[in-house]
Amino acid sequence: MKKALIGVCVLLMVGLVSFGCKKKEEPKPNVDKTIKDIQNKAEDAADKAKEAVDDAADATQEAVENAAEKVEEATK
Repeated sequence: MKKALIGVCVLLMVGLVSFGCKKKEEPKPNVDKTIKDIQNKAEDAADKAKEAVDDAADATQEAVENAAEKVEEATK
């Protein structure tokens, strides 16, 4: 009887240890979604930069045309 009681106690302890030692798995971030988000943000930033460069080029072209007109008027 004593051996059976010891056996049951050992089995209970082993069971408790095996269930108690399991690490909780932390949810991993969705890497694919994160990469796509970063790519989308990078593309948006590139589009905005392209628009800014185009605006600057247009402003420069307009300034050159205005300067050319003023030079023509001044040389008449």
